[in-house]
Amino acid sequence: GCTALHWAAGSNQLSVLKYLLTSIENEIAIFPNVNLKVAENKLAAGRTPLHYACRNGHLEVAKYLIQVHSAHVHVKDHKGVTPFQLAIWQNHLNMCRFLVEECNVVASLDVNSFGCGPLSYKRLLLPLCVTCHLWIHLSSRLYRHVLFVPRLE
Repeated sequence: GCTALHWAAGSNQLSVLKYLLTSIENEIAIFPNVNLKVAENKLAAGRTPLHYACRNGHLEVAKYLIQVHSAHVHVKDHKGVTPFQLAIWQNHLNMCRFLVEECNVVASLDVNSFGCGPLSYKRLLLPLCVTCHLWIHLSSRLYRHVLFVPRLE
């Protein structure tokens, strides 16, 4: 049910994505009988190309979709899952930082239809944060919103 846009974003094919989006803007029929307009596509369970880029950690693709094509960072799929939640779930820390610091995603408010939010994924993100030695930076923005920091003794 996904479009070529979803697959290009999810597989980090930025040049293909640019070509497809330019074709859509110019209304060129690249693939007859295939609707590439994401907003009109109901078969991808509500997920957008941004969901795919964030889930797979393709930061440049996400930046392009957001900054050039005004992709909505707070978009939810049919289950209420956002691109930010998918980035956390897959441990893509740079993507999470970008969404929080540059796109104003408020992590603590990002909850899906199952009642899961960033706190549900803290066991996944914590080891990554420790490994990357990003405690100081994260305490200023992302970490404050996403995780409860246990006392280390």
